[in-house]
Amino acid sequence: MLWRRNARFGAAALTILYGILVLFPLPRFHAAPHFLGYRTAVYIGVLGSVCQQIILFVAAAILWGAAVGGSLSQGATLIARWIFGLCSVDFGLAHLTAVQRVVPMIPKWMPLIRPQDASAAGPPDDL
Repeated sequence: MLWRRNARFGAAALTILYGILVLFPLPRFHAAPHFLGYRTAVYIGVLGSVCQQIILFVAAAILWGAAVGGSLSQGATLIARWIFGLCSVDFGLAHLTAVQRVVPMIPKWMPLIRPQDASAAGPPDDL
């Protein structure tokens, strides 16, 4: 942190902002299946977008806890680890269930990249 006197305020502002942003993708749990069909891949994809926001919120909460108290309790550390871990598993599943959307993200200039390689990108995310 650049300025210690503003660290608490900045960390609290980030935590509140990311806490609000976690709520934005939640209506997709209702809307996405109506438009894309009731499939597991749809729910995993929507959960992936929610998990992206949750990871940012947890990171900001860790920063706020460190700025206020100097360190986190063991319980808070354990909860943060579980959240990061479960969200990473969902990211890996999202790669595996939506290969047709992952393949266009691979740059054309990368040598030896095929659509089959996009499905191989999921398991490393789980590690």
